[in-house]
Amino acid sequence: YAGGNNMLAESAFRASIRLQPSAEALNDLAWVLQERGELDESLAFSRQSLELNPENALGWSTMGTILRARGEMQDAERAFRRALDLRSNDPRIQLSMAELLAETNQRDEALIMLEQVLLQISLLPDSDQRRATALSARLRR
Repeated sequence: YAGGNNMLAESAFRASIRLQPSAEALNDLAWVLQERGELDESLAFSRQSLELNPENALGWSTMGTILRARGEMQDAERAFRRALDLRSNDPRIQLSMAELLAETNQRDEALIMLEQVLLQISLLPDSDQRRATALSARLRR
């Protein structure tokens, strides 16, 4: 689904889940649905994913992204912190956390987190590099 065909990805994930539910497929479906704004359904799949594998850092990051989109900032922060507990050096998770911290007026902590992202920015896809650069510009004003 990185190529942008979310409808095809959704169908494939749903078929995979019907045959053999896995934490990864449930999480991927949750991600695709949240990208389309289907937050209630994506949250349900995210929860199912984490029930199958509560040690999945990307699952917790997906949960944080969904909760943030729903405006549930405290729960989103807890989910991102859990993701970072599991995978502390993942720049994608760090970037999502930095954005949430900035959005919730925790500027100093957001800057500290963003510094970690910027040290690894070359590991990020272009779209995330642009997000990090934009956040840096906003926080340094």
